[in-house]
Amino acid sequence: MKNTKKLKQRDIAILKLLYKHRFLDTELLWYLLKSDSYLPFVEYSKSADGKNRPITYGFKKQALSKRLKQLFDSGFVERHYITDQPMGRGFGNPRAIYGLGLKSASVLSESDNIPVGIIRRIVQSNNVKAPFLRHSIELAKFKVTMFLACRTSKQNVAIPLWKQGEEIKMKLNTGNKFNEQNIFIIHPDSYFCLDIKGRKRRHYFLEIDRGTEPIVSASRRSSIRRKLVGYHKLYQSLKRKNDTIPGFQVLFVVP
Repeated sequence: MKNTKKLKQRDIAILKLLYKHRFLDTELLWYLLKSDSYLPFVEYSKSADGKNRPITYGFKKQALSKRLKQLFDSGFVERHYITDQPMGRGFGNPRAIYGLGLKSASVLSESDNIPVGIIRRIVQSNNVKAPFLRHSIELAKFKVTMFLACRTSKQNVAIPLWKQGEEIKMKLNTGNKFNEQNIFIIHPDSYFCLDIKGRKRRHYFLEIDRGTEPIVSASRRSSIRRKLVGYHKLYQSLKRKNDTIPGFQVLFVVP
């Protein structure tokens, strides 16, 4: 696989999924790829019954693992590991988590007009420490589960909007009657909407809790209670402004 001409449709689909979700393990990639609704694959093969079937038909995890190794050896994807977990005899080796490699830039630029510079910045920013990597893969699991569940709803449920990262970081200054400042930093792991057939659009903020934050803290460090107070202040602020978001719910994913 020395050049992009040898990449198959499934390979390009893998790169697109890694661009969309940033980090994915083999299992999450397999669940996404085996869904025929993700991409209209044009490659077919003849099965035992003589019928032509899409290349996703009968695509097993072992075959995907082999293909990911080839993409890794060729520089299209990178492997990342959660190295602070026990490993070795009795624990096994850490499972590889995949992100984009530098050679994916030219492929995604050609297929989806994504600027090469953006892909290079993503690859550089993917060199993160184990706690952030673990947090990222938990977020990816939630996101993949939600999108796959919507696909099985027969178009009764859809996710029209999903945001994450610095663009949804908010800073609230809730001063009191003595003009004292009280700053709340609200930085959800994601903000998304659900369109449910026959109902109004629903808005959600997501918090991935890995058990590293206290429930209550006497200091100003982040805590579950402080986050909930911040979301309450945000709700009051949106209500006063008659914002386009009439209300929202906060979802916590806990260990």
